[in-house]
Amino acid sequence: MEEGVLWRALREDDDHLRARAVLTHAHGLQLYIVQRPHQSGEFLVGALLPAGVFEHDATEHPRAVAVPSDPARAASEVRRRLLPYYRMAAMSVASGTRFKQAERVIIGRSDDGRPIADAVMPRAVRALLHDDDRWHLDPGTGLCMPAANSPFEPEVLVQETADRLRGLGFDVTLSDLHPLEIYFCPGNHAGPAPMTVLPPALPGSPGRAR
Repeated sequence: MEEGVLWRALREDDDHLRARAVLTHAHGLQLYIVQRPHQSGEFLVGALLPAGVFEHDATEHPRAVAVPSDPARAASEVRRRLLPYYRMAAMSVASGTRFKQAERVIIGRSDDGRPIADAVMPRAVRALLHDDDRWHLDPGTGLCMPAANSPFEPEVLVQETADRLRGLGFDVTLSDLHPLEIYFCPGNHAGPAPMTVLPPALPGSPGRAR
Protein backbone atom coordinates (compact mmCIF):
# COMPACT_ATOMS: atom_id res chain seq x y z
CA MET A 1 0.00 0.00 0.00
CA GLU A 2 1.61 3.22 -1.10
CA GLU A 3 1.38 6.18 1.25
CA GLY A 4 0.63 8.64 -1.51
CA VAL A 5 -2.25 10.31 -3.30
CA LEU A 6 -4.10 7.06 -4.06
CA TRP A 7 -3.82 5.86 -0.46
CA ARG A 8 -5.22 9.17 0.80
CA ALA A 9 -8.07 9.07 -1.73
CA LEU A 10 -9.13 5.60 -0.61
CA ARG A 11 -9.21 6.66 3.04
CA GLU A 12 -11.57 9.59 2.58
CA ASP A 13 -15.08 9.28 4.00
CA ASP A 14 -16.84 9.55 0.63
CA ASP A 15 -14.56 7.01 -1.06
CA HIS A 16 -17.49 4.65 -1.69
CA LEU A 17 -19.18 7.30 -3.86
CA ARG A 18 -16.38 7.49 -6.42
CA ALA A 19 -16.33 5.47 -9.62
CA ARG A 20 -13.56 2.90 -9.88
CA ALA A 21 -12.38 0.02 -12.03
CA VAL A 22 -9.67 -2.64 -12.22
CA LEU A 23 -8.00 -3.27 -15.58
CA THR A 24 -6.33 -6.69 -15.91
CA HIS A 25 -4.05 -7.66 -18.79
CA ALA A 26 -3.84 -11.27 -19.94
CA HIS A 27 -0.26 -11.30 -18.60
CA GLY A 28 -1.61 -10.54 -15.11
CA LEU A 29 -0.64 -6.86 -14.79
CA GLN A 30 -3.42 -4.92 -13.02
CA LEU A 31 -4.21 -1.21 -12.78
CA TYR A 32 -6.57 0.30 -10.22
CA ILE A 33 -8.47 3.41 -11.39
CA VAL A 34 -10.53 5.71 -9.19
CA GLN A 35 -11.94 9.21 -9.52
CA ARG A 36 -9.61 11.79 -8.02
CA PRO A 37 -11.19 13.56 -5.04
CA HIS A 38 -11.68 17.33 -5.25
CA GLN A 39 -10.38 17.35 -8.84
CA SER A 40 -13.25 17.19 -11.28
CA GLY A 41 -12.37 15.47 -14.54
CA GLU A 42 -9.28 13.63 -13.26
CA PHE A 43 -8.59 10.03 -12.28
CA LEU A 44 -5.91 8.30 -10.23
CA VAL A 45 -4.26 5.21 -11.68
CA GLY A 46 -2.24 2.90 -9.44
CA ALA A 47 -0.50 -0.44 -9.95
CA LEU A 48 -1.64 -3.59 -8.16
CA LEU A 49 0.33 -6.75 -7.53
CA PRO A 50 0.23 -8.96 -10.63
CA ALA A 51 -2.77 -11.29 -10.75
CA GLY A 52 -2.23 -14.43 -8.70
CA VAL A 53 0.43 -12.86 -6.46
CA PHE A 54 -0.52 -12.28 -2.82
CA GLU A 55 2.79 -11.27 -1.28
CA HIS A 56 5.68 -9.05 -2.25
CA ASP A 57 9.25 -8.36 -1.30
CA ALA A 58 10.99 -5.04 -0.71
CA THR A 59 10.70 -4.03 -4.36
CA GLU A 60 10.04 -0.30 -4.72
CA HIS A 61 6.56 0.06 -6.16
CA PRO A 62 5.54 2.58 -8.82
CA ARG A 63 3.63 5.60 -7.57
CA ALA A 64 0.07 6.27 -8.69
CA VAL A 65 -0.40 8.98 -11.29
CA ALA A 66 -3.18 11.50 -11.92
CA VAL A 67 -4.55 11.53 -15.46
CA PRO A 68 -7.22 13.52 -17.32
CA SER A 69 -10.61 11.97 -18.10
CA ASP A 70 -9.95 12.05 -21.85
CA PRO A 71 -9.19 8.38 -22.71
CA ALA A 72 -6.47 9.04 -25.29
CA ARG A 73 -4.58 11.52 -23.09
CA ALA A 74 -5.01 9.29 -20.04
CA ALA A 75 -3.63 6.25 -21.88
CA SER A 76 -0.66 8.28 -23.08
CA GLU A 77 0.09 9.48 -19.53
CA VAL A 78 -0.17 5.97 -18.07
CA ARG A 79 2.04 4.54 -20.81
CA ARG A 80 4.70 7.20 -20.24
CA ARG A 81 4.64 7.76 -16.48
CA LEU A 82 3.50 4.45 -14.95
CA LEU A 83 3.83 1.37 -17.14
CA PRO A 84 7.65 1.33 -17.56
CA TYR A 85 8.16 1.41 -13.78
CA TYR A 86 5.32 -1.03 -13.17
CA ARG A 87 6.77 -3.59 -15.58
CA MET A 88 10.17 -3.39 -13.91
CA ALA A 89 8.65 -3.77 -10.43
CA ALA A 90 6.46 -6.67 -11.58
CA MET A 91 9.51 -8.46 -13.00
CA SER A 92 11.34 -8.03 -9.71
CA VAL A 93 8.39 -9.38 -7.72
CA ALA A 94 8.06 -12.24 -10.20
CA SER A 95 11.63 -13.37 -9.63
CA GLY A 96 11.58 -12.98 -5.84
CA THR A 97 8.22 -14.23 -4.58
CA ARG A 98 5.47 -16.60 -5.57
CA PHE A 99 6.60 -16.85 -9.18
CA LYS A 100 9.21 -19.34 -7.99
CA GLN A 101 6.26 -21.78 -8.18
CA ALA A 102 5.17 -20.48 -11.56
CA GLU A 103 5.02 -23.90 -13.20
CA ARG A 104 2.24 -24.92 -10.82
CA VAL A 105 -1.44 -24.57 -11.73
CA ILE A 106 -4.14 -25.33 -9.17
CA ILE A 107 -7.70 -26.06 -10.30
CA GLY A 108 -10.06 -26.17 -7.35
CA ARG A 109 -13.61 -25.15 -6.57
CA SER A 110 -15.18 -21.86 -5.57
CA ASP A 111 -17.54 -21.60 -2.60
CA ASP A 112 -20.52 -22.41 -4.85
CA GLY A 113 -18.84 -25.45 -6.38
CA ARG A 114 -17.72 -24.00 -9.71
CA PRO A 115 -14.25 -24.83 -11.05
CA ILE A 116 -11.70 -22.09 -10.44
CA ALA A 117 -8.09 -22.03 -11.65
CA ASP A 118 -5.03 -20.29 -10.21
CA ALA A 119 -2.35 -19.93 -12.88
CA VAL A 120 0.60 -17.64 -12.20
CA MET A 121 2.80 -17.94 -15.28
CA PRO A 122 1.53 -15.73 -18.13
CA ARG A 123 1.87 -18.63 -20.58
CA ALA A 124 -0.52 -20.72 -18.47
CA VAL A 125 -2.99 -17.84 -18.15
CA ARG A 126 -2.93 -17.32 -21.92
CA ALA A 127 -3.50 -21.04 -22.47
CA LEU A 128 -6.61 -20.85 -20.29
CA LEU A 129 -8.02 -17.63 -21.72
CA HIS A 130 -7.38 -18.55 -25.35
CA ASP A 131 -8.78 -22.09 -25.07
CA ASP A 132 -11.94 -21.63 -27.18
CA ASP A 133 -13.12 -18.96 -24.75
CA ARG A 134 -13.83 -21.61 -22.12
CA TRP A 135 -12.28 -19.62 -19.26
CA HIS A 136 -12.46 -15.96 -18.28
CA LEU A 137 -10.16 -13.99 -15.96
CA ASP A 138 -11.78 -12.51 -12.86
CA PRO A 139 -10.13 -9.06 -12.60
CA GLY A 140 -10.89 -8.80 -8.89
CA THR A 141 -8.98 -11.93 -7.88
CA GLY A 142 -6.72 -12.76 -10.82
CA LEU A 143 -8.21 -16.28 -10.88
CA CYS A 144 -9.73 -17.96 -13.93
CA MET A 145 -13.41 -18.94 -13.93
CA PRO A 146 -15.41 -20.93 -16.51
CA ALA A 147 -17.12 -18.75 -19.09
CA ALA A 148 -20.76 -18.11 -18.22
CA ASN A 149 -21.93 -19.58 -21.52
CA SER A 150 -19.64 -22.61 -21.50
CA PRO A 151 -21.38 -25.67 -23.00
CA PHE A 152 -19.13 -28.05 -21.04
CA GLU A 153 -19.93 -29.91 -17.85
CA PRO A 154 -17.55 -28.71 -15.09
CA GLU A 155 -15.92 -32.13 -14.80
CA VAL A 156 -15.23 -32.32 -18.53
CA LEU A 157 -13.91 -28.76 -18.63
CA VAL A 158 -11.53 -29.32 -15.72
CA GLN A 159 -10.17 -32.63 -17.00
CA GLU A 160 -9.59 -31.39 -20.54
CA THR A 161 -7.96 -28.22 -19.22
CA ALA A 162 -5.69 -30.20 -16.88
CA ASP A 163 -4.66 -32.54 -19.70
CA ARG A 164 -3.85 -29.61 -21.98
CA LEU A 165 -1.80 -27.75 -19.36
CA ARG A 166 0.12 -30.91 -18.47
CA GLY A 167 0.85 -31.35 -22.13
CA LEU A 168 2.42 -27.88 -22.08
CA GLY A 169 4.68 -28.89 -19.18
CA PHE A 170 2.78 -27.42 -16.22
CA ASP A 171 2.38 -29.15 -12.86
CA VAL A 172 -1.42 -29.29 -12.43
CA THR A 173 -3.06 -30.00 -9.08
CA LEU A 174 -6.79 -30.77 -8.90
CA SER A 175 -8.53 -30.19 -5.59
CA ASP A 176 -11.94 -29.74 -4.02
CA LEU A 177 -10.55 -26.77 -2.07
CA HIS A 178 -10.42 -23.16 -3.19
CA PRO A 179 -6.97 -22.52 -4.77
CA LEU A 180 -6.22 -19.72 -2.31
CA GLU A 181 -6.82 -22.08 0.62
CA ILE A 182 -4.09 -24.32 -0.73
CA TYR A 183 -1.77 -21.36 -1.25
CA PHE A 184 -2.23 -19.71 2.15
CA CYS A 185 -2.30 -22.94 4.17
CA PRO A 186 -0.02 -25.41 2.38
CA GLY A 187 0.15 -28.68 4.30
CA ASN A 188 -1.66 -27.20 7.31
CA HIS A 189 -5.27 -27.21 6.18
CA ALA A 190 -7.63 -29.51 8.03
CA GLY A 191 -9.60 -30.27 4.87
CA PRO A 192 -8.87 -32.84 2.17
CA ALA A 193 -5.42 -32.83 0.61
CA PRO A 194 -4.92 -31.85 -3.03
CA MET A 195 -5.89 -34.60 -5.44
CA THR A 196 -4.31 -35.84 -8.64
CA VAL A 197 -7.68 -36.86 -10.12
CA LEU A 198 -10.85 -34.87 -10.68
CA PRO A 199 -12.80 -34.26 -7.43
CA PRO A 200 -16.55 -34.95 -7.43
CA ALA A 201 -18.87 -32.02 -8.04
CA LEU A 202 -20.70 -30.57 -5.06
CA PRO A 203 -24.46 -31.29 -4.97
CA GLY A 204 -26.36 -28.68 -6.88
CA SER A 205 -23.26 -27.12 -8.43
CA PRO A 206 -24.01 -25.28 -11.67
CA GLY A 207 -23.19 -26.99 -14.94
CA ARG A 208 -24.48 -27.52 -18.45
CA ALA A 209 -24.67 -30.61 -20.57
CA ARG A 210 -22.13 -30.85 -23.33
